[in-house]
Amino acid sequence: MNKNDSNKNFIIFTFQRTGSSTLSDILDLHPDINVSFEPFLRHKTLISGGYHYKVKNDQTLNNTLKEIFSQCTGIKHISSQLDETYNKGMLKANYKIIFLWRKNYLQKTISHQISSKTQAWFKDRNKIHKTKFDPISLDSTDNSLKLYKDQVNKYYTFLKNNNTDFFHLTYEELYSPDLSLSQKSKKINDIIKYLGYDKITDQKVIKQIEILLNPKKSKLNNLSTYFRIPNILEIEKKFGSEENGHLFQLNFLQIFYYKLAASTTNLFYRIDYAAGSLGLFLQKHIPFLYRFLKKIKNN
Repeated sequence: MNKNDSNKNFIIFTFQRTGSSTLSDILDLHPDINVSFEPFLRHKTLISGGYHYKVKNDQTLNNTLKEIFSQCTGIKHISSQLDETYNKGMLKANYKIIFLWRKNYLQKTISHQISSKTQAWFKDRNKIHKTKFDPISLDSTDNSLKLYKDQVNKYYTFLKNNNTDFFHLTYEELYSPDLSLSQKSKKINDIIKYLGYDKITDQKVIKQIEILLNPKKSKLNNLSTYFRIPNILEIEKKFGSEENGHLFQLNFLQIFYYKLAASTTNLFYRIDYAAGSLGLFLQKHIPFLYRFLKKIKNN
């Protein structure tokens, strides 16, 4: 396929901590799709980043998009990487749009704060478990929630008001634990169909996609992560609601279990990383205990 064919060029327009990296990885598995990973990221050291410096006005934005699309079929773009004016210019351009956001505002907000603290953005759980968490600011959480809601509403309204052709997608439609694998796979095929590409039929590729859709393989944070944050119960009590979503809805025994799991995970990482020799000792001389602790760590 001609990569300059704008009818099949697309932009994943999204926000941080919405599952966009996993979606990008999945679409990249299609034989006719090649997604550029955040080309407007300001860190030029990343292979696909650095194009932000070329964008000075509407004309340079369009020229830069054409340049990027000469090398790929799709772009994954985070809204914060360009000014609002250029984001809207991108959404008005002649490209298909996947508008991806996360309905659970609270989980998205806390996930972003965890990644900002640990600098773990792409499935690197080791960084998270080696980090000692301080209480998260309630004011910062409140401000982040309001900002995210405003951003989603602003760009969604802009797309609707401009009659833009876009595929409306939420994190929950792809990654909710309540969905079956077949439901998630159907949604992926719906996206591929919208983009104008043939359905994936290669069984090896389908297996790879199924792995990426498995939260144990691809999800960065889990309940054990949340419970390593000292004031996580206070955050849930203050901000958890029908509008914001909840971090968790657990009874007393479940809360106790995840607190214990978080403490055990933290202890294991201290042994295995801060005192690596002791971790090696357990692995060599008490392997069943090492395997047990490792299983908890990876849970």
